[in-house]
Amino acid sequence: MTLVLYLKEGCPFCQRVKDKVAEKNITDTEIYYVGKDFELKDFKDKYGQDATFPRGYEKKDGEIFLIGDSGAIISYIDKNY
Repeated sequence: MTLVLYLKEGCPFCQRVKDKVAEKNITDTEIYYVGKDFELKDFKDKYGQDATFPRGYEKKDGEIFLIGDSGAIISYIDKNY
């Protein structure tokens, strides 16, 4: 199981998720930053114009499942790690 995160530098919600990942010492992660690893336009085209940061997914057995926004990601981490 891999935690996949799309984040934005300077975003307080993204920072909370990053802090939770560090707190739980989760190493099986893929973290991508807007402007560094992908462009905002591509992100919005793929996930919708109303998609926000952070955005989290679980990758398991070759499939990927949406976790959701910061609150959902933090709850997911608390339940699964």
